[in-house]
Amino acid sequence: MRKQPLALRFGVLNALTLALIVALVLGGFWIWLVAGFAIFGVAILDELAGIHGEPSEVIGGWHYDIELYATLPLLLIVTLLFLHYVIKTDPLGVIHGLSLLGLTFGGAAWVRNGTAVVGATFATGLFYALVGMVVAHELMHRTNSTLARHVSRMLLALNHNTHFATTHLYGHHRNVATFDDPASARRGEYVLAFIHRCILGEIREALAIEKQRLRKKRLSYVSWHNRVLQDQLYSLGLIAAVTAIAGYRALVAFLIVGSLGGGIQRLFDYVFHYGLVRVPGAPIEARHSWECDHALTKATQYNLALHPDHHLNAGKPYWELRPRSDAPRLPCSFTTAALTTLFPPLWHRLIDPLLLDWDQRLANDEERSLVSELYPEFVGLQKDSTTFAVVTKDGK
Repeated sequence: MRKQPLALRFGVLNALTLALIVALVLGGFWIWLVAGFAIFGVAILDELAGIHGEPSEVIGGWHYDIELYATLPLLLIVTLLFLHYVIKTDPLGVIHGLSLLGLTFGGAAWVRNGTAVVGATFATGLFYALVGMVVAHELMHRTNSTLARHVSRMLLALNHNTHFATTHLYGHHRNVATFDDPASARRGEYVLAFIHRCILGEIREALAIEKQRLRKKRLSYVSWHNRVLQDQLYSLGLIAAVTAIAGYRALVAFLIVGSLGGGIQRLFDYVFHYGLVRVPGAPIEARHSWECDHALTKATQYNLALHPDHHLNAGKPYWELRPRSDAPRLPCSFTTAALTTLFPPLWHRLIDPLLLDWDQRLANDEERSLVSELYPEFVGLQKDSTTFAVVTKDGK
């Protein structure tokens, strides 16, 4: 069987981040072009490329990790350039240095305009989520690596989301597809309502996990032993650095883009488990996560879209994840699905028939019973020539 090294295609995210860095230097239209391509261009190309299928064989190696660890320095450069869009000074000589190279920095006070500032804010938050959170997720699962832990927490700190490591590793991977998991979206739940519930629920869950762990060890909850509190130091460190370098105006901007990134990241959670159910305490199986096997989706998510295999083998490095024939699969690219969630009629037209298929084909008897209990209005889907409509038990 011929070996097929795939590290190159996983460089798409870093290539896009480099493009954003260039766009931030140039300013104006270029920022919106890169941000638009990262969303709509990737979605269109992914639909055209379609399903990639399983590679014949994948070789692990340092080049796969290089792609991951390059993310943090690239996003820190993005952050530094973005901050110059909201301050009037040049504290680190970035603008002067670029001028020596013959470049006029698009974020300089005498060049930038309101459209550019909005574009830089949106693009930075977008890349914090699309790039930073995806890589942070991969690295936080490498629990035996000190380097991976530090880099993942720094990437999470960009999104003001360092508690995510605790709630994800020790909460989500135990409670997925149940109402005990704040990161599992419920049927009929609008995405913005889910984001609000998920953010608050994950904070509460992370604190509760640590409280229970420390109580068993007979250690104080408010102490250095609390991992959630430890991880806040990464956020505080970044906040202190931004404030010291660029002042309070930059701090406000950094808080905004980080919050934007944290919100966008929840779109991933919303899609990956929307509407799927599992009896609490029952084994986690491939059917409890949505899978997307589109080529560009996998390349831009470090195979995170092969989510069922990840939940069954959380310790697998991303290049070893495989599609699962026993998992529910999205019929479109992940970006297309995520965009559709913002328009509920389109989202339900896409996802409701898939949930009906899941109920009938993949769910076991206990899960079907749970669906009837939790979602009595979702017993079946009635299809006519134009739309799919939800019907009740009485057929109304």
